[in-house]
Amino acid sequence: MVWVPKLGATENDVPEGTRFFSDRRGRHYWDEGGSLMAAYKKKLGISKDAWDVFFVYGPGARWGAEPPTPDFWMHQLGPAVPAPRLDGEAFARDALGRLERHPSLGAPANQ
Repeated sequence: MVWVPKLGATENDVPEGTRFFSDRRGRHYWDEGGSLMAAYKKKLGISKDAWDVFFVYGPGARWGAEPPTPDFWMHQLGPAVPAPRLDGEAFARDALGRLERHPSLGAPANQ
């Protein structure tokens, strides 16, 4: 999870947010200047800052000078963004389906 400075958030707010995402495979990062948010705005070709976005990557995703293109994503950025709006159940189905197809990634911690 990458936490960003939106809605007045600061790095001090991250610990409280992490309690909502407790999977042992997850990692939490703070994007102080919003540089990753800006990189995803460009990568996704959207006109808004890329925050409140949710990505799924396959095992082949590699990070370089810019972030990789997600295999699947949803957002909560409003109707102007031409991608699926967040539906938690649909997102979970997609992510869990990918884990089932790639057992080397490990079973979900909450099952």
